[in-house]
Amino acid sequence: METTNKKSVQQLVEILWQKGLKHIVVSPGSRNAPLILGFTSHPKYECLSVPDERSAAFIALGIADETKAPVALACSSGSALLNYYPAIAEAFYRKIPLIILSADRPEYLIDQGDGQTIRQKNVFSNHILFSSQLDENDVSLTNENIINESLNLSFTTGGPIHLNLPFEEPLYTKCEFTEGLAHIKAPEIASEIISAKELADQVDVFNQSDKTIILAGQLDQNPALMASLIKLKSRALILSETTSNQNIDGTISAIDQLIMPLDSSELKHLQPNLLITIGGNVVSKKIKAFLRQHQPKKHIHIEQIETAPNTYQCLTHHCNKSAEIFFEQLIPLVSLNPSPWVQHWLDIDKNRKVQHALFDETVAYSDFKVMSAVNKLIPTNSILHLANSTPVRYAQLFSWNKSLTIKSNRGTSGIDGIVSTAMGNAIATDKEVYLVVGDISFFYDTNAWWHRQIPNNLKVIVINNSGGGIFRFIDGPNSTGQLESHFETHQKNSVEHIALGFSVNYFRATNLKELEQQFTVLSNSKSSGILEVTTPQTENAGILKAYFNNLKNN
Repeated sequence: METTNKKSVQQLVEILWQKGLKHIVVSPGSRNAPLILGFTSHPKYECLSVPDERSAAFIALGIADETKAPVALACSSGSALLNYYPAIAEAFYRKIPLIILSADRPEYLIDQGDGQTIRQKNVFSNHILFSSQLDENDVSLTNENIINESLNLSFTTGGPIHLNLPFEEPLYTKCEFTEGLAHIKAPEIASEIISAKELADQVDVFNQSDKTIILAGQLDQNPALMASLIKLKSRALILSETTSNQNIDGTISAIDQLIMPLDSSELKHLQPNLLITIGGNVVSKKIKAFLRQHQPKKHIHIEQIETAPNTYQCLTHHCNKSAEIFFEQLIPLVSLNPSPWVQHWLDIDKNRKVQHALFDETVAYSDFKVMSAVNKLIPTNSILHLANSTPVRYAQLFSWNKSLTIKSNRGTSGIDGIVSTAMGNAIATDKEVYLVVGDISFFYDTNAWWHRQIPNNLKVIVINNSGGGIFRFIDGPNSTGQLESHFETHQKNSVEHIALGFSVNYFRATNLKELEQQFTVLSNSKSSGILEVTTPQTENAGILKAYFNNLKNN
């Protein structure tokens, strides 16, 4: 097999393959020619070429998130590498394994006026698990140890690592692959058994609490965890966000719907003695504010990470194990007697859902009504990707089909790279992937379509309310006199031109009837498509306020 003559690349390509990496996303360049030659000459890799490095990184993120396996990225030198940073930060906070491979010039040329040359070593130091540099032709154990150490960390801990690879010219020279350059070292797997003392302590804490909340943040679907939560749901009040994917009857999935209408005495009654948090970031600002103002006596966070975030400023214990293992060991030892306090809040939640349905029936055409329609129209067993800022928040108000897998970039909650991430999800699965995205987020990531691998199973619904609707919901921007000029990103562009420019099917809806018709056409289409749904610019904030006021008054 002919490949690049750079020994460091030969080592890297072989070790990555032996460790199970399958996908590599490459951005065209010259300095990274050895990486391109190394990966494309290997018969087992699936290589994607994406010109825009920022989009490439988010596509890789989407693939890694969907496959639950690491994905490698390879780029040229200079500012090309910096375009990876938004996706690296997202991967860091969501613990998604990305292998960043950057080509570079030799060290003696750094800061010497050569083109496409910057200080690349450790450039991601604040948001990376591991960063190092390989020697171009070193066939000793040094390179091999660096590669193994970094990959083992990424694979077991979850998150991005960065390997910088300086290359001397010539860059395009080939040779026969050299056998015996690469050897893998297996990672050390941490024990999932909770110590007897820790378990006994948490059993006591659980049994002593008569008001326990289990709050589920962003998670993957997990049948074992769901089975445990079902056993606990009459003993603890389970709050599960849309992005938690723990969709269980008898739990509260619309958290803001429950909390927003409560007065001060009701909030005091809802205050837990024990808070157990599982999963990643939580969307609801209201639950964060509530728990910071009405702190529990004990807060246990359960997640396989070195350091747990103290989101509610009252963390008392971090269990560095998976949630399913924690509950599997805890449940046989604790009291599961039904709690009247839990039932009280479930009854309130039941009434909230009735009021929600009544409001939904009569509400005017708006962003709220569009999300309601998507909720009813999206096919079973699909993947739903929710964009920041307003789509993921609207989604929290609805109960979704249990067969759906719901995803969102909630690591950093940015609007950059949302279309690209959904694109990566779709590339890595045979399921239909639906993205609900606002107009600004969509336009921000138009280069997501600039490559040859657009999958047929990606369906994008763009809610076009003429820009930045989130700023009409929050206090402050409207009082500045600069809402439309500097906060809202007011725009009158049509998505149609983007679709036509990239030869993607385009559909349009301006009212509920058209939305239902065009969504059905999009859903039945055998190729990728974009449905632009235009909604009023100014009415949405008032409608959402009316929604919560309606809950308060009933």
